Amino acid sequence: MKIIGEKKPIIGVTEMYSVIDSSGALFTSNMNKVTYAWYIFKKYKNGDFVNVTKNNIPKTGQSVPYSFGYNVEYRLDVYKLEKELLTQKDKASFVASYFVNPTKKASKADIKKAVLYNKGAKNVDLAGIGNSLTVRVECINMVGKSVKVHIWNAENKGEPNFMNSKLIDINDKGIGLTQFNVMQLLSPTESMNLMIGNIKAIGFFVTATYEQQSVTNKAPVVVVSQFQSIADIFENARSMSSYKDNDAPESTESCGGKYCIKKGDKNELIREVNIRLAGFGGNVPTDEFTDRTEKMIKQFQRDYMKVSETGKICGNVLKAIDEFSNKFDISETLWKQLKCSCGTKGKQAKSVLRGYKEINNCDGFGDGTGTSTSPEKSNKYEYPGIHRSLLFGFKALQFYFTKQNIYKIDHFTSGYRCRFKNYKTTNHQGKAIDLQFSKGNWEIRNEVKKNLTELRQIRDSIIIPNLGAQKEWPNSNLFSIEPIDLLYDSKGNVRFDHTFSWIHIDVREFNSQYLKDIYFCKSKSKLNGKSIIELAIESGYTSTCNCNVSLNTQNNDNDKKATDRVDPKTLKTSQKGKDFIKSWEKFRNEVYDDSEGYATIGYGYLIAYKSYKSVTKSDIEKLEITWDEFKNGITEKKALELFNKKIDLYEKAVQRDIKVNLYQYEFDALVSLIFNTGQNFLNIGGKNKKETKIKININNHLYSEGADEFSDVTNGGTRGLVERRKDEIDIFNNNNYINHK
Repeated sequence: MKIIGEKKPIIGVTEMYSVIDSSGALFTSNMNKVTYAWYIFKKYKNGDFVNVTKNNIPKTGQSVPYSFGYNVEYRLDVYKLEKELLTQKDKASFVASYFVNPTKKASKADIKKAVLYNKGAKNVDLAGIGNSLTVRVECINMVGKSVKVHIWNAENKGEPNFMNSKLIDINDKGIGLTQFNVMQLLSPTESMNLMIGNIKAIGFFVTATYEQQSVTNKAPVVVVSQFQSIADIFENARSMSSYKDNDAPESTESCGGKYCIKKGDKNELIREVNIRLAGFGGNVPTDEFTDRTEKMIKQFQRDYMKVSETGKICGNVLKAIDEFSNKFDISETLWKQLKCSCGTKGKQAKSVLRGYKEINNCDGFGDGTGTSTSPEKSNKYEYPGIHRSLLFGFKALQFYFTKQNIYKIDHFTSGYRCRFKNYKTTNHQGKAIDLQFSKGNWEIRNEVKKNLTELRQIRDSIIIPNLGAQKEWPNSNLFSIEPIDLLYDSKGNVRFDHTFSWIHIDVREFNSQYLKDIYFCKSKSKLNGKSIIELAIESGYTSTCNCNVSLNTQNNDNDKKATDRVDPKTLKTSQKGKDFIKSWEKFRNEVYDDSEGYATIGYGYLIAYKSYKSVTKSDIEKLEITWDEFKNGITEKKALELFNKKIDLYEKAVQRDIKVNLYQYEFDALVSLIFNTGQNFLNIGGKNKKETKIKININNHLYSEGADEFSDVTNGGTRGLVERRKDEIDIFNNNNYINHK
């Protein structure tokens, strides 16, 4: 079998791709209940193909449509899904790969379709007064351009205004999305008449315009009165053709538990779930769905997904696991810190643990020397990497630290220590990590008593309750934390069997079957492996993946109702917010002076409050870049790493200074503002270096008044800042993200 389809499709144009047999025939019979799952991969500059399948849910069928957004190489991987005779589960087998090279040679910028629908409703063409309507615009050759959309109703067309019109950006798929609140689209008279039943229904249309083009949806979304039956409305109010958007999101459906994975089940997919969610209450890498598994999933659903706790694995739990793993992944910087720092690699040196000289073959994670022995605390075997459950536990810690703004994880003090680096303990030969923290601007370091209170607070309020960890090592199969204290031996030397400026977490007490080599890894790719969705499909759980009980995570960037403003401490900058900031800061691989004359690099990363020409090597030593990177430039990957760290800093500043609930887009606008002005701006940027009116107004629930004050932060009317403030106000007030060109 092979794949056919357009090898060089035009960007933004949808093409069909099909699986055919050796004779060139498209299969039409499905007597054996065979289907095909399609994954799409995008090639990056380093030559790697990265899975960009939306939500890791493949398209299925013998023929599927694709539209490409960039002129880079893509790869389509197809798996055959065939029902097993006895179990009736899907068995996946690889079919073929197909390489596609989209071209920019499109005819012209063109709006293909404008669609209006009530997202998530059973009937997407009907809505109530309290609903929001989604606009979807599909375009050709318009990536990065903006389209104006205007919603109007059949009774009163109305002129465009800020309530019924927006500019929306077209993404790399050729699609633009936005939402409008129905109540805002209705006049006071229309709202009242619908509420009391004088008007049974009002039909709404959307018109999308770009330059001289204009496209309107073919049939309305009908907003109905609560006094009119759905049947009547659908029959009477829709006098025009019954057009439906075939590409509109399907309404999510629950399997009612039929396909959910639950307590008592046993398979390799469960083992991966037990590993990847180990930080949500603690677990071991077993293939059994135990009581601990159920408790762990409930904690994940409650804390991360923000949904009701079923304790079962459905499609949205699997999707959320992938989302969590990607969002709180371990950075390359942290991976470097995990590697063994022994200084004699490749040389003959004295082994600390063995006491004699030998060649040091450590590859950053030992060389596998030794034979596994008991007890584990003195096992001299050098495991091949760091235990995956421990590292996924660290991912969970990164998540839980975002739920507060007192403490911050700084770095790994120690990860792997081979026998040439090791001290008396062998924990660090793959079973342990040491973490360093800070409190505000105070780095918790050195041999001082005041550290102990803070470390114990972190241990007792964050690590133990969330990871299900234990103090020291009394019980098996739990994360363990080394005792915290500052003690001295009889000679007055500090003891290192207690931690006094760091926290040590290990899996030393895991049973031997959970400490096999297969549970250890040396790289990000080996830690993460395939997406959990992909593993589920390969394991025959396609029906489970398609069970989509409503998912509402704290990372959802969708529009929210007024009652859905949330505590800013629960928010992170959305991808739209990050893209907006990056569009203004622009990537510069070489150092330059910004508009204020300050040395800058990457995405607005400040090097020093002086010209780059005056920067010295001592200035650089305080930063997260090297002298060579300063002189010769940095990669975009490094720039993104610095950017995300800076974003994290400013998120915490917003969370510190804003005491009222915010929408996601209000939070994004504030992060963008202080990214540009500094983390303390809201506190000292006002008259006489006091609190700004922005902060005062918002904290008094005067949201729009606070946003209006953005316009005064322009350094005396600097043109670029004037435009940026306008765009930030638009985000804050209207959820309208317009990236800077």
